[in-house]
Amino acid sequence: MSRLSKILVGLTVAVLCAMVYAFYQQQALQNRLDRQLEELDWTLAGLNERNNQAAEGRLKGIEASVLKNRSQRSDLAVLHAAESLRSQTNALLNALQAHREALLRATGNVPGAPGLRRYNKADNVTRYIGSGTPAERQLQQQVAQYATQTRQPYLRDSVQLTFPLFQNTPVVVALASLTQLEADVLTREMGIQQEMARRVGAEQLPSNLRIMASAESSTVAPGEVYRADFFVTKVLAVKGAQMFCNGRPVEVDADGIGHVSFQAPTRPGPASWQASMRIRINGRDSTFQLRVPYHVARP
Repeated sequence: MSRLSKILVGLTVAVLCAMVYAFYQQQALQNRLDRQLEELDWTLAGLNERNNQAAEGRLKGIEASVLKNRSQRSDLAVLHAAESLRSQTNALLNALQAHREALLRATGNVPGAPGLRRYNKADNVTRYIGSGTPAERQLQQQVAQYATQTRQPYLRDSVQLTFPLFQNTPVVVALASLTQLEADVLTREMGIQQEMARRVGAEQLPSNLRIMASAESSTVAPGEVYRADFFVTKVLAVKGAQMFCNGRPVEVDADGIGHVSFQAPTRPGPASWQASMRIRINGRDSTFQLRVPYHVARP
């Protein structure tokens, strides 16, 4: 082999190596972005669950106020509308969850499994819920019906429901779009509930009531001890609350803060614990729940 040939071969190999390196670098970057988007989606899903529980609390507050006002006809009409709204919201949230699970199966992922196995099955997403598919038409109809049902007289400057596009969309992006649509639905419901509560003179506790969780760390090693505090926001000054972690009572200190401690799962991946709190509002016992996500990862 001549010297020129050797140089050309060497250059060709160097170019190929550079191309392979750039490809793997790009793949590594894409994988990091996919994981970050998945974590954001997971975080928003946890917030949605919290807001869904808050909506249940607002409905309880409206009901308690109606009873306190001796069930006047006008108040009962608002209560029935609030109950119908909650039912319609739950129906749409259940539909979104069903589409989410079907989308996971259609893209080779497993509903309920920790983490995605396949992030970028855009072709499978298009076939399941892309433009003109039965799934897309069904979901569009469900969203449009909900938007119609939640118009005036209670809706004022509320969140508009924008239907996402799923054509040629990676699965991780499609899932995040469904979660964002769920968040918009809950925000829309919140605005309507607040107006309903105002009309019956409901106390503002249910609409503002939040149980907050503060963990030592959102990531814990397999088998290590997870620690967190959860409590009612201080502005409410709620006393005498009973608190539970995964159904078990937890110690509540003089400031109304519940202290949580339990052993984390041994399997790495997303995890969560269930916080619940029982307090008295408008003379009635009310229970509020919150799913607190965290992550199990090896150090």
